[in-house]
This record gives sequence, C-alpha cells and structure tokens, in this order.
Amino acid sequence: MEYSESIINTVREPLIVLDQDLRVVSVSRSFYEFFKVKPEETMGQLIYDLGNKQWDIPKLRELLETVLPKQTTFDDYEVEHDFATIGRRIMLLNARQIEQARGKEKILLLAFENITERRAIEDRLAQAKKAAEQAAKAKSDFLANMSHEIRTPLNGIIGLNNLMLKTSLTPLQQDYMMKSQQSSNALLSVINDILDYSKIEAGKLEFEEKAFSIETVLRNVSDLFEYAIMKKSLEIHIDIHPDTPQVLRGDSLRLGQVFNNLVGNAVKFTETGDITIRVEPLSQTETHVQLQCSVSDTGIGMSEQEQAKLFQAFSQTDTSNTRKYGGTGLGLTICSQLVELMSGQIWQESVKSKGSIFYFTVQLRKDEFEVNSLLNPHYFRNLRFLVVDDNQLERELIGTILSSWGACPTLCENGQEAIRLAEEQPFDYLITDWKMPGIDGIDVIKILQEKKLKSTFPKVIMVTAYNKEKLLNEAVMRNVKLDEILHKPVSPSVLFKSITDTDMIDKLERSTDEKCFFAGGKVLVVEDNEINQLVARDLLESFGLDVSMADNGKEAVQKVKSESYDLILMDLQMPIMDGFEATRKIREFNRDIPIFALSAAVMEHDKELTIAAGMNDHLAKPINVDELQRLLELHLKSGWIAEDTVLQNTDEVYGINMTELSKKLSQPENIKRFLQLFANEHRDFSLRIMSAPVGSETYKGLIHTLIGVSGNISAMTVYDIVKAMNESDDENVQKEMIPHLIDELNQVILAIDKRY
Repeated sequence: MEYSESIINTVREPLIVLDQDLRVVSVSRSFYEFFKVKPEETMGQLIYDLGNKQWDIPKLRELLETVLPKQTTFDDYEVEHDFATIGRRIMLLNARQIEQARGKEKILLLAFENITERRAIEDRLAQAKKAAEQAAKAKSDFLANMSHEIRTPLNGIIGLNNLMLKTSLTPLQQDYMMKSQQSSNALLSVINDILDYSKIEAGKLEFEEKAFSIETVLRNVSDLFEYAIMKKSLEIHIDIHPDTPQVLRGDSLRLGQVFNNLVGNAVKFTETGDITIRVEPLSQTETHVQLQCSVSDTGIGMSEQEQAKLFQAFSQTDTSNTRKYGGTGLGLTICSQLVELMSGQIWQESVKSKGSIFYFTVQLRKDEFEVNSLLNPHYFRNLRFLVVDDNQLERELIGTILSSWGACPTLCENGQEAIRLAEEQPFDYLITDWKMPGIDGIDVIKILQEKKLKSTFPKVIMVTAYNKEKLLNEAVMRNVKLDEILHKPVSPSVLFKSITDTDMIDKLERSTDEKCFFAGGKVLVVEDNEINQLVARDLLESFGLDVSMADNGKEAVQKVKSESYDLILMDLQMPIMDGFEATRKIREFNRDIPIFALSAAVMEHDKELTIAAGMNDHLAKPINVDELQRLLELHLKSGWIAEDTVLQNTDEVYGINMTELSKKLSQPENIKRFLQLFANEHRDFSLRIMSAPVGSETYKGLIHTLIGVSGNISAMTVYDIVKAMNESDDENVQKEMIPHLIDELNQVILAIDKRY
C-alpha cells in the first residue's frame, strides 16, 4: 500500500513511519515540533537509536517486537518515558502494520497522543475524590463508632433498668428506676441528636406522625431534669392553656428534643428562681393547631452580642478555657432546624442578669378521636379548693387548672393565712406546698387536725419540689397523714388523678385504649410459612383489609401482573424465588406499588439489601403491630374508630404471651387454630434440628422459620433462644443452645396440647 508524504504532514498528532527493520522512513512535521528533533537526526535511523538511544524504551520494544508481529493493529498502547528533549511524558501509541502494494515488505505507522496533562488532571481529580470520600467516611465512621461505643453500655443500663422495673420495688425505688430509665433514654436521645444533625445536613431526617399527649411530653421533660432542679433548689412549672388539644398527632420525640434542649439550657444557666414551660394554641382549624411554646427562666440572661451568636452550629456565648458552662454549642442549632421542619420558627427574648425566654411555634394535626370531656367532669363543678403555696406562679397555675374544670379555688401564699381561711369557711380539698416560710405545709395540716377541722378536708394533697421520701418520713414523725404527694411541676392529668376516685381514673385510662385501627385497600402477603400466612392474614383482615396470599416470589410476580394491589408485604427467604428477586422483577413493570420486607433478618445489612432491591421499608418478624399500623397509615386510607368492646384473651398458656397474641389475632378461634398448627408442625423439630449440621442450609432454614413463627405466635422464650442462636457466629455456642431450645419448645407444645 502506497503512502503519501503530504498526507502524513497533515496529521496534527506526531506520526512516524518505520520499515520492517524498524528504521525511520518518514516523519510528520508535528513529530519534529513535538519531540524537538531534526530530520538529519531521525531519517534512516533505527527507532531505538534516536536521541542518543533515548528511544530505547522497554515498552516500545515490547510493542514493536512482541505485540505487532502477532497482530496488525494495536490502539491506545500506553508508554511513559523521560525523553531527553521534552522531559517525562505519557503517550498513547496507535500502531498499524501495513503491507505495501509492491513486494512483501511491510511498514509500521506509529501515531503518538500526548496524555500527560490529561492524566495529571485525572490524578488530581481522583485524589480529590478519594480525599472527599475518606473525609465523608471518616465522619460517618466516627459517628457510627461513637454511637456503637456509647450504645453498648447504654443498652446494658436500659436492659437492667427494665429487669429491675419488673421486680418488686418500693414506691421510692420504682420512682428512682423510672427516672434512671428516662435519663438513659435521654442519653440515647443525645446520641441521636448528633446523628440527626448529620442527617439534617444531608436532608435525610424523617418525621413520624403518631398520636401523643403534649402533657406527657412535658412531664417527661421535667422528670428528666428533676435531680438537677432539686439540687439547685429551683422550681419548674408546666402551664398548658386549657384550650390546647389534649391529644395531637406528630413526632413527639422531635418535639421532646426541642423542649429537652431548651429546658436543659435553662437549668444550666439558672442558679435561683423558676423555670416555666408554657404551651398555648395560637390558631386552630378543624384538623390542625398552631402551638406557641416557650421556656422561660430567671437565670443569667444574655446581652445582645451574645444573643447574636445563638442558633449557629458549635457556637457558644463563652468560649474561654475557663468558662463555667460547658456544651458543644449544637443544641440550639438542632432546635432551630427541627422547629423549621415542623413548620414553625424559634426566637428568644433575654435581659442580662434577668433571665431568658425561648419561644417557638409548631404546626400539628389534631387527633380525630380525641376525648376531652373526661378531663372536665361535672364532678368538679363548684367544689371548693384551698391552694397554699408561697410561689405565686405555682399557686396561680394550680388555680387556673382547677378553674378550667369548674371548681372554686381559693389561693393563699402562707400557712397562717391558710389556717385563718379554713377556720372561716369549709373547703372540700386542701392542696398545700411543703416548704414555706413560717409555717410549712405539714404544720398547716397538723394545726387544722388539732382544731378538729380534718372533716372539712376529704383529701389532703401535699405538693413539693423536694424529695418525696423525706417528706413522707417527716409526716410520719409528726403524726400527719397525707392522702397524696405530688411532685412539682403539677400538670392537669396528675392533679386530676390525685383528686378523682379510682373509677373515674379507670374510665379515663380506658378511653384512650378503646379505639380500633382500620385501613382500606388490597394487600398481597408473600410468605411461604403457613402459620405466618395465617397470622398476617388475620391481623390485616382485622384492620378491614382485603388480603391475598402468595407462597413464593414467582407466584407473587404473576399475581401482581394479573391483579391490582395497593401494598405488598414480602418475605425475603422463600423457595423457588426469594423476595429480593421477586421485588426486582415487580419493579421492572410496576415502580409505584409500596413493597415492604417482612423478615426475621433484621441486621442493617439486610435492611440495605431490601432497599437496594427496590423495597420501600423493612418490617421485622415478629410483627410489631404499631410499626405495621404506622406504615399502613402512610400508604393506605386508614384511621381509628371507637371500639364498643375490647376483646381479651387472658387464658394462660406456658411460654405464650397471650396478651400480645390477642392483639395480633382478633378471634379466639384463630388463636386456638394457630397454636394447634404450631404444635403439630414442630413436634418433630428436635429430630430435624439434631440431624442438621450447624451452619448447613437445612439448619439455617429451620432456625429462620422458627424465628418468624415463634415470634408471630408470641412464644417469646422460644423466640429469644432461637434469635440468639441465629445471631451467634460461634457454632459451639449454637450447639450448646440446641438442647435448651428443644426443651423449651417441647414444653410449649405440651402446654398447647393441654390447653386445646
């Protein structure tokens, strides 16, 4: 094949032509210009001898002597070399071996592309990308490690607290353990705060919507700081406007986080005086309410310059090494962001050395089935209360609560005035503070008893911000009987329960339970285990849903293609086709239908796999009814209706939590049927598990199935054992647990046989 010199010179990239002996026969102008060489230094020269043998490059020899003889073309052959004339360069060689028309001689064309700069840019980008990824990973790893390191001992504390709360405790011990549990949960919320800040930055923070009591949220907040408040001899007050709905819908945890941060700061910066939490509705519609909340204190206050630093991440009003008040400076930033996410705003008013007030607003939904009447019973109409407290704010708050119920409160600020008023007129109830200047509350009661006025006080309620145990001991030593002791702050429901009779309290508590969840739509449950199918069907049908079943993923795909469903609950491990593959196939033709994993595999890796497969969320076995209802509320038409009767099944069966099982299965006949089916299916379990080597697929299948089934029928001891076996990586530990599992399972089966 002939070649043209003029054509070669038009090529922009350096080009060189070699004969079959690898000597230069032609060179493009661009070659001379790029490599800074002259024609007399190149023409007729052996390629390796160019530039005083600077072209004797091992990679070039490999291309010319090894690669090209075997193939006629080769593209993008990379050579990096330190050239004498131009320095180090990275070149891509495109080679062509051409047979000329006359004779059998061959020539080689070598075209050079300089990629040195491009490779440098790519390297810099790769390094920058790697550095960014390492920084992000370091941050993520730090947060994860910190969370893990703190959660591990905290899990032990919370677990031991739970165990202690199930034992026989004195009222004081019970109170201490409850507060220890609340403090542990608060520490957990601090960890969550830090992780949430990271989520907020990434725009990944999610909010729940559940029914909650605003008063319960505030009580939990005040209980959390009770010890610190008592240690400083402060008083904390809760002021909930009577027009505030008692039951709201929203994320009570996030709302509590805001209050915890604000009250925590108030306690930190206040040495004497009061802290007051207020909530009042700014506006209301039939479905929503806008609340204005505030936390005020009588602490050190802030100057205008200090206030300007608020709500900025990691900023503090005092950054000196000798500062009195510690902290990360992250709390108010999180408060601000959480409030904004709840459609509100936050601001403050403060005067140096006088105190501060932090305000914020939130938009919340009203609960459709809120019952207000029981907290305003006619029982209180015209009853006369004598309220004695030297703290003006506290006695006025108690008076406001009583007045909102239609009662007639008389307020006084000291014991002498209380005695005078009690001598002049009868009262139905006495509510008195303990520690007061002059005559304290116990003295007031004792003097009235000695004056034979006890008959005018059907119930004596002592209110205190101090230790209840000390107060009780003091009353016993002075021979004074107290009907009730309330710890400040006094909230409406706490005061209500201390005054009203037991029947009315029971009625109030029952009113919040006697509501039934319902949902509408068609649901497909994909599950290969018969007991799990029956449990899921009964539970979902009790909500009013139309339920279809599929035994495996392949059947589920066929059903979704031929029928219309509103939601799918998908098991993960199934024969024929598992839940992951089934979900991927469904997503090929239906990307909108909600699909939720329903599996005993609950590790974080399992959850990540479900999301990667195209599922919307992950539900753990045993089914958590509240979590299931939450997901149904998000994706289906649903709500709560009043229930005329609450079905109970309290007959005991060894190893079965019948109360929990009754919540899942609405009909007693279904409970009997499911338990009998469980017993029949697992009579030979001991033979099957003993014959399956630990770690084998058969063994794993038996364990996986028993986790889901035992959890769903609330056989909690069996569930705990088999779950521990599944989570253990030590086969010897698993082997040691098998006899214990078999013994417990056989006892459960025997108990079911005896009962049914």
